Amino acid sequence: MANAQSLSNALANKGNQQQSQEDVAKKMRRALVAMRDEIGKGLMGTNLTAERFERLVFSAWNSNPKLKLCTPISFLAAAMTSAQLGLEPNTPLGQAYIIPYGTKATFQIGYKGLLTLLYRSGEILMVDAQVVYEKDEFDYEYGSNARLYHKPHHGADRGKITAYYAIVKYLNGGETFRVMYPDQVEEVRTKFSKSANSSDSPWRTDYNSMALKTVLLRTIKYGPLSVELARTVAQDGAIRSNLSENLLDSPVDPETWDVAEPEVVVRDAEPEKAEEKVKPLTAEQVGFVTKGGEK
Repeated sequence: MANAQSLSNALANKGNQQQSQEDVAKKMRRALVAMRDEIGKGLMGTNLTAERFERLVFSAWNSNPKLKLCTPISFLAAAMTSAQLGLEPNTPLGQAYIIPYGTKATFQIGYKGLLTLLYRSGEILMVDAQVVYEKDEFDYEYGSNARLYHKPHHGADRGKITAYYAIVKYLNGGETFRVMYPDQVEEVRTKFSKSANSSDSPWRTDYNSMALKTVLLRTIKYGPLSVELARTVAQDGAIRSNLSENLLDSPVDPETWDVAEPEVVVRDAEPEKAEEKVKPLTAEQVGFVTKGGEK
């Protein structure tokens, strides 16, 4: 009898949990529909529509149990950051990621997302970021006679990774580069990436891309970066704090939104070109708590 009662209680609890998840899902969809105009503004100048972005975001939330444990408002805030930057979150393109960190969802720009933002800014002529292996020919020098030489080894086995570097050429004629060694990259990863050890983190799934992003961030730090682009890049790893909890109680009918699985679009992963502009964020839009230092 006791076992039957325990089973009944367990089934009841499971049913309550399922109902709770369904309620959260409905609220999430209502909130995304309510945010559609704001999302659309951020996506202007990209090939993303607000409707497709909503489907991508909901699919990311619905397919990751850890994200479901995050507060809905933190997840929506991370999604809004991705929309305002015009980047696709949690897709094979690797532009941006919404990652669970305890009960908070955090937003992280991917390497390809950073490339997209740099080219889209209209300030960058060329970016070249590479991994250096021990069998490569590699030498560099900083200072007034700055130079960098890299000739990759021709062969399948190039040995262990010995360095990462990025070169940035600006439309105004300037040029800068930076080199980082694996221990320096690892120091940045452990110090500044909150979710670095999460199984969902791109640091776990695509380490070299994140290492290249790290050295690229350091490189542009030493270049003639505009205030607008600097502000955009600063949103990496941010936890946004200015969305209202009331957003989850939006009266918008979720049936007005098609929640079918997002279409998988296969296209060249090259960064979008400079003619696509990122609109500078207003002071009201920049409601973020950011980490200090490099990512």
